[in-house]
Amino acid sequence: MTLLVVLAWLTVVIFNTVVLIFPISVGRALLLAIPQLPVAGGFKFNDLFAFAVGFCTISTIIAASRESFVYMTSGRTCLLASVICKWGITALKSSPLLFIWIVIIPILIGLLVDFLLISPFKFLVDFLVMSPFIVPADDIPVLDLFSIWFLGLLLLKFWTNLAHWTRDAPFLAHFIDGRWDWKLTRAKDDGFAGLRAKWVLQDILMPITMKLVIVLGVPYVLVKGLFPRFGYSAAVNSAVYHFAWLGSLAFCGLCYLAKVFWGALVKLHDSIRDERYIIGQRLQDYTDNS
Repeated sequence: MTLLVVLAWLTVVIFNTVVLIFPISVGRALLLAIPQLPVAGGFKFNDLFAFAVGFCTISTIIAASRESFVYMTSGRTCLLASVICKWGITALKSSPLLFIWIVIIPILIGLLVDFLLISPFKFLVDFLVMSPFIVPADDIPVLDLFSIWFLGLLLLKFWTNLAHWTRDAPFLAHFIDGRWDWKLTRAKDDGFAGLRAKWVLQDILMPITMKLVIVLGVPYVLVKGLFPRFGYSAAVNSAVYHFAWLGSLAFCGLCYLAKVFWGALVKLHDSIRDERYIIGQRLQDYTDNS
């Protein structure tokens, strides 16, 4: 009995080891085989990224081989050729859009989170705790590119879920435009086969990408191009650089609160005016019976 337990345990260990090591090896081999890849140099020692690349490659090969075997054994070789041609055209049409949605937008979201939350607090720790008299380096972003992408992908998934929840939770409409639910649902229902590339690019991908680029770029241009002209010290410039995005968020929040307060004030003024002068109500004359 003990021997069976040991053998079962060894089998599980060997299986899990193979499942982990084989995709990592395949992913590293692919990354090293393409030295011109811009991210290969930084990611070739990242086991998570190598595992993701290897696992996706192995899964794609297994799925394609299984479907091809089914078509060939059933004598539908011509149909297999037409299916490959159809999905090849679909892949060429949807690959740029999928790259923007899965790679570009998550990286921009991850960079924004890094600039807003992680970099300012790391600057405070370095400046107040580690070395108060030495100006911290402008190491923005703090996270590596893979961590930034993965964090952005999680937040993008969370945002899409919130967009779908606007139907059941109306209060979310104050933070997320309700039209995003309809757009995302329509794109999902179309699928890859019926993908309307121009509509997806204009109504979904470009608005999100442009807003993220503006939010990331405007504070950077102001801090790196305008603020150094005032002649402050390197410590002040470094602090402003690290807190630029957090300060921009605080400024936008104050502007939004001021807008809400002004709208409430105007509404209160109109209600007092309408109550005093009875605007919009029909008046009736009464005759004096005396």
